[in-house]
Amino acid sequence: HSESANWKCLSFSPARIEEIARLTIQSGFAMVVVKTGKIIGMMAGCMVMPFFSEELMSCDYVLYVLPEFRSGMAAIHLAGEFLAWSRCKGVKLITVGVTAGIDNAAAIAFYESLGFRQSGSQLMMEV
Repeated sequence: HSESANWKCLSFSPARIEEIARLTIQSGFAMVVVKTGKIIGMMAGCMVMPFFSEELMSCDYVLYVLPEFRSGMAAIHLAGEFLAWSRCKGVKLITVGVTAGIDNAAAIAFYESLGFRQSGSQLMMEV
């Protein structure tokens, strides 16, 4: 949260993280990568139906790896498991977002290396 150029304008709520984590563990995708007893990365997502269709799609909530582990395999492992989970659930479309503003170009390149394609833009405005 504090590393993000785009999200740090919003308050940080551990209670909200706990709420989303509980819901995601029950009905979505949640995974962490642990190295020497320390969580070094996490990914979470869900399945939804778009407003115009009854078919399922999956969406990510977050993919985050600690800076010192970003050159390793953690993100590849997390994203690979999310893709496998999505396919196992029978979704027709898998979406991920790049909105944190940490290193958007690197994040986009990472997702493109997994087979994703850019499909639009997200615009933000602080008020």
